[in-house]
Order: sequence, then C-alpha cells, then structure tokens
Amino acid sequence: MRTISLEHFYSDFERTLRLVEAYTEQKDLAFIMRACRLKPQPLLSGKPEGKTILHKWWFDEHGNSFKIIKNKRIRLIFNDLKLNRERIIGTDLYECLPIDKVAKMAKLIYLLSGKDEDTLEPHITISFLGVDNFLRTYALAYGEWKAYPSLNLGMNVLKSIAKYRDVKYYRELVNREPVLYPCKKQKSWISFYPLPKDFVALLKEQNEFVLDVLNINKGK
Repeated sequence: MRTISLEHFYSDFERTLRLVEAYTEQKDLAFIMRACRLKPQPLLSGKPEGKTILHKWWFDEHGNSFKIIKNKRIRLIFNDLKLNRERIIGTDLYECLPIDKVAKMAKLIYLLSGKDEDTLEPHITISFLGVDNFLRTYALAYGEWKAYPSLNLGMNVLKSIAKYRDVKYYRELVNREPVLYPCKKQKSWISFYPLPKDFVALLKEQNEFVLDVLNINKGK
C-alpha cells in the first residue's frame, strides 16, 4: 500500500462528512469518520464527485467498509472483499513509528485492559487521538503488539472517544462488549494525554507494563 501526504484532504470533504452526520442524525459521526480516515467509495473508481452529495458507502485504508443501511443504521464490514484494494492509498506518515513515539503526538488515549478469554494472558488495546485528530490503534495479544485499523474498535467505542475527546482528566467507561478480542475482567478508560498523575498511579498498580511501553516515568 502506497503512503502519501494529504494534509488538506478532509477540507475538501468536510461538507460531505457533515451531510452524512445530519442525514443519520448521529452526533459526532463526522469526527469519527475523519478520525478513522474514511473516504467515499467512488474514489476507488477514480471518479471523485465535484459537488457535495450523500455517500452511503465509505472505506478506510485497511480494506474495511462503513455503510449507511436501512433506517439510517451504520454497518461495518471488516476486510470487505468488494473493495478494490489495489486502489487504496495509505495517508498516515507515522503508522510505522513505535508506540511510545506515536504517544508523544497524542492528546487523548483510549485504554482497554483485560485477560485473554482462553489463555488468561494480559490483553491491552490502546488507541491514541493525535493532535491531528486521527486515531492510531494498537493491541497486545498473544504477547505481541500489533497495529489495527481504528474502525475495528467498533461504533460504541468510537462514539465514546468522540463524546469525551475534550476530557480534562480521565474516566472509566462502562462498555463491556468485546472490542478487538474477547476478554475477561475487561476495564476501559479514556484520558487526556500526557496522562494525569492519578491515572499513572492507577496503571502502575494494575498494568505497570503499559507505562513501560509508553515510556512513562512512573515516579516513586
């Protein structure tokens, strides 16, 4: 997948994103679509529209689809085989950076902590909202960190991130649905970044290795 810099891409589609939000009557949907780098499906056929129209089929840079279906509901299709992947272009110049470097460009973090349903090994999902308002998502599963499409977080988590994107402290969420992997003893939080001292203390007690991954000084 080729990577290009498209600094002003979403300025061209801002009215289109707002139109989708208004049509679906779902608050913060324009923010979510931009944060996940969604683009209207006609771009894959090389036929961008020159006017503002309602697109009901969007895609991300990893081959997932976002569709508006009956009754204005949102349907996510992961690894959508109907997309022409050869024409999908990556736009994140920072996607290959280590997690701690990505964290330094973040203003908000979503953190999920749990135990793998089968092995009971630690499972962590982290999503950073960068100062550029794009999400970058990672998960620790089977002992290895891996980057994931932010759309894979699901609409419930994405709506929570959008709702609390201006949080000035940290807060625990009540969502207990599986996110990237089914897990037990699941807890999740949203916090501004850099992390407040109280949240660092909480993680030091419960998930100290997360602080090591983020290269955060744990203090005394």
